[in-house]
Amino acid sequence: MLLNTLQTKRLYRYACLNRVGIVAVNADGDSLIHDTLLAARQADAPVIVEASLWQLKGKCFGYGDAILGLQKYIADLALMASNTAFADVPVVFHIDHIPAGQAVDILTRAVAGMAYRVWDREMVVFPSSVSFDASGLCDADNIMCVKSVGRRAAGMGIPLSFEVEPGIEDEPTRPADALAMLKTIEDDVPGIVDLFAPAVGTIHGQTARGENTGFNAGLVGQVADALRQGLGRPIGIALHGSSGLSDAQLAASVQQGVVKINTCTMLLGARARAMQAYFNAHAAQIQAGHKDMKEVSKDTTVDSAVSAAIVSIIVDRMAVSNSAGQGKKALAYVLSGGR
Repeated sequence: MLLNTLQTKRLYRYACLNRVGIVAVNADGDSLIHDTLLAARQADAPVIVEASLWQLKGKCFGYGDAILGLQKYIADLALMASNTAFADVPVVFHIDHIPAGQAVDILTRAVAGMAYRVWDREMVVFPSSVSFDASGLCDADNIMCVKSVGRRAAGMGIPLSFEVEPGIEDEPTRPADALAMLKTIEDDVPGIVDLFAPAVGTIHGQTARGENTGFNAGLVGQVADALRQGLGRPIGIALHGSSGLSDAQLAASVQQGVVKINTCTMLLGARARAMQAYFNAHAAQIQAGHKDMKEVSKDTTVDSAVSAAIVSIIVDRMAVSNSAGQGKKALAYVLSGGR
């Protein structure tokens, strides 16, 4: 079930209250979206499917047009998530890492609803939650961008769920600074921020599991505590890049308050390697003239082989992050109005 903005806010609160880390898969095509939903169903876990600008503008979705990409992405995901096979899976669609220079325009258009026509009917699609890439922004500009989008949503009566991050990633986030930033936003647009992505030593990129020794789980807890005490409500911590974390580090981060675990590079690499292994194993069969060429070359055949590898990786991550077994419970909480 694809959640709306209010339902998403309730899901993030459930995750905060129950120490649940929701795996957020940055999916760049329909196959990975489907694998993510399959994993969530198998694990009985809530899940976040997210997309960045390069995916929205990519060939699978927008062909260079970010808004078209958003429309297609959300429509595709909504159709799949509403299928009876995934009716018990709480699914969030999150707009992730839009460059700051384009973020206000794209996000304000997105939260206002993006309309398109199918025959004689107009459809309108919305994201579940949003964020943008604040890299290099000073706090004042960062806050201004968040407020701009938040005011637009508030003016339309949309209970927007926003993930905020500091503009500096290479210096550990001080709890007091995090609170000051969010309090400034809260005073102007109350309740908009549900997630905060502090700099706590996580790494983006190709780092192998267990190689990140600079991660500070204790700082996660300090930031989460400062925000909860200062704002009077829990704010979920987003793990901004999770490459290189061991299972123990990931589990510790969840116990300290992480509720959103951004996952991109490791899955993209795993998919590419699974495809490589498949084609290496069928190198002779994919040649012209082989009696099995058509069958082994079909997208459905290739995707089925790759899916077997990818789904198990996501399921494993859900188990480590304490989201496995939480899907139906979380959905019941969401649909009951947070009770």
